Amino acid sequence: MKFFFPSYYKDFECIADRCLHSCCIGWEIDIDEKTAAFYDTVGGAFGEKLHNHITDGEVRSICLCGERCPFLNEKGLCDIILTLGEEHISEICTEHPRYYAWFRGVKEGGIGLSCEEAARLILTADDPLSFTETRICDEGAEDYDEELFSILYAVREELFAILTDKEKPFGERMCAVLSRTFAIQMQIGMAEEADEARPFGDMLSVLSELEVMDPSWLPKLHALRGEVPVLSSGITKYLENLAIYFIYRYVLLASFDGDLLSRVKLCAVSVLVIAALWQKCIKEKGYLSDADAAWEAKCYSKEIEYNEDNLAALFDAFYENGVFGMENLKRFFEE
Repeated sequence: MKFFFPSYYKDFECIADRCLHSCCIGWEIDIDEKTAAFYDTVGGAFGEKLHNHITDGEVRSICLCGERCPFLNEKGLCDIILTLGEEHISEICTEHPRYYAWFRGVKEGGIGLSCEEAARLILTADDPLSFTETRICDEGAEDYDEELFSILYAVREELFAILTDKEKPFGERMCAVLSRTFAIQMQIGMAEEADEARPFGDMLSVLSELEVMDPSWLPKLHALRGEVPVLSSGITKYLENLAIYFIYRYVLLASFDGDLLSRVKLCAVSVLVIAALWQKCIKEKGYLSDADAAWEAKCYSKEIEYNEDNLAALFDAFYENGVFGMENLKRFFEE
């Protein structure tokens, strides 16, 4: 089968102890069966530590100590890697922040915004639409609508073209993306959506009601009260790359359930909220560095993108809450 991924995918390397917020803190760490079986054979003092910090059950995992992996040492390095070798960490640790989607004959992959180094690569990519194709062994695929997949693939290419039309302001491009998506969704079927003029603060209120992963997240959201996302020319590259990331990652997933609109609304809402976080940073510091842009995007992604319950709640709200109505979202990009 063919494996497609953005050019920056191959450039990712974990920065380990240089990471400001390690993925070894605050995340559940499941252990795949092969790795768990190997850990059972490890003896000595380190083997005893492994056995004492791994849960039993159908899905085994590492017991966190105060939200921190017990094998993350004081230098920010992994004791499992240092003691047993990198090949013996769990699959989830090896793969994060990579993501994949499988279709018949095609696999797509990328790196996710929830990692600050991955976010930096995504946001600073000079050509985010440069993809690499390679051949891999067939890994199978879940059931999906192949006819819809073909339609969505063409739609995604169209949305990419709209987003990269630098002759138009970014906000105008996002409005065009939303309008085109709505038209396509009407063709493939959709639920009736609520739509009414509502302020940006109402959107933040919905996000504030979702499950919180990191205690610092709610203060970040509350600090945006009264703010309006500013899509200034100084951050256009970040905005373009951010939007392309969401369109690339999520549009084809509508092949499984027909809900294209929610995926593109996720893109729009994410761009608006992250842009507001960036604007707040600019007000406070007078500038926005690559590191700042990546950090704010990472914080958002961890809370929203990487929590399945939060995503499900948002997808419901996209149809039920007027602040996420098509015309209201477009209004934010027109201001």
